[in-house]
Amino acid sequence: MRWIFAFAACAGLVACGNQAQSPQAAEQPRVAPESQLRFVEPPVVMASDGGGVQAWVRLNRPLRDNEGALHEHPGSRAEIEIRGTSPEFPGLDRDDLHPTCYRQDLDGDLAAGEQVTVALVLSASERITETAGVERLPPTADVERRVLKRLRCPTDGGATRRCDWTKLVPARYMPISAWSATNASCRTARAVMVSVGRWADSGRCFRTLCVRAHRNNRGFRCSVDQVGEADWQITCVRGERIVRGYTAD
Repeated sequence: MRWIFAFAACAGLVACGNQAQSPQAAEQPRVAPESQLRFVEPPVVMASDGGGVQAWVRLNRPLRDNEGALHEHPGSRAEIEIRGTSPEFPGLDRDDLHPTCYRQDLDGDLAAGEQVTVALVLSASERITETAGVERLPPTADVERRVLKRLRCPTDGGATRRCDWTKLVPARYMPISAWSATNASCRTARAVMVSVGRWADSGRCFRTLCVRAHRNNRGFRCSVDQVGEADWQITCVRGERIVRGYTAD
């Protein structure tokens, strides 16, 4: 909190015409501080011919909780809002190799060339906004790679590696893949996900896969976030090491 004081200057023994103001009298009205987060590049908004919108933003730093259900403030999932659209599914998505760039898929029809306000909503009282022009979504498979390059999204310096998600680990109830590993090997990620596969069950615990009774796996503490209609990210942490898995019904 900033305190602004006004003082009357008096020199030597010369009497001052105005009495110095006290700090209480001189205090100015408080102004709510701006978010520390900001857009580094203009947001990218692309609309598809059949309806639907994809929006990307790049921030100056990662969100405070940058795994699973991404948020800046506990209990308030970060989301991108654009007037005339609605979330395809609540919450942001990000590429594990680029920790400050985020995407959200939205339902709605926007016209190419239209100017829209992109808002990254961090809480009920905090958001970051910027205007962007709507572009047509190109019919190519590498759109995300192109957008990440266009936004100049920085990597984490090689700390994170992708794992072969097509190789499913042995699991009792549902298919699980090791998705990525930070400061750890994909072999470790697979070993942790094998342990997760012994209990993860959407039939008994749809939202959490029953993780509350099975937090510890191979020395990693795990959490589960629902990131789609029937999609889950499994995040397991041990110190600076993070391994991520994915499963879907």
